[in-house]
Amino acid sequence: MRVSSEDRFFERGQGSSRVPKERQRFTPWLEEQINRGGIDGLEWIDREKGLFKVPWVRVDKPEFVLETHAELFKRWAQHTGKYRQGDQPDPSTWKTRFRCALRKMQEIVEVKELGSLEGSKPYRAFRFKPKLKGTVRVSCLYILLCSTTIVSYH
Repeated sequence: MRVSSEDRFFERGQGSSRVPKERQRFTPWLEEQINRGGIDGLEWIDREKGLFKVPWVRVDKPEFVLETHAELFKRWAQHTGKYRQGDQPDPSTWKTRFRCALRKMQEIVEVKELGSLEGSKPYRAFRFKPKLKGTVRVSCLYILLCSTTIVSYH
């Protein structure tokens, strides 16, 4: 059965109505995956500090095993509707999309000094930034547009 790109964003409601799908955002989805376990290498380094590691085996390495090393990336592709059971597996694309989503998140930062891309179980280390309660994010552009500069000439 072929699925249209439109079907990825809708599900069947009662009768034949189509209801928009609710999709969890990347950050809470990833935190849920870490807490749930079941993905080899995806784990907390220090939960209190928000530090975690993501398995990062290169797809072109001989030790790469699709079912093990691409599981996290595959789950993200499934969650976003970019991969469905029966589609041709594409771990390079899954990993690229995951990496792009990860880098896009302002609330997640890579901690390069804690990662290790060498050895039998390479991984990258990241940190969830603490959530700031009661604060408002203001863009730099807004500040520039709304600020006034007082210049005095003598």
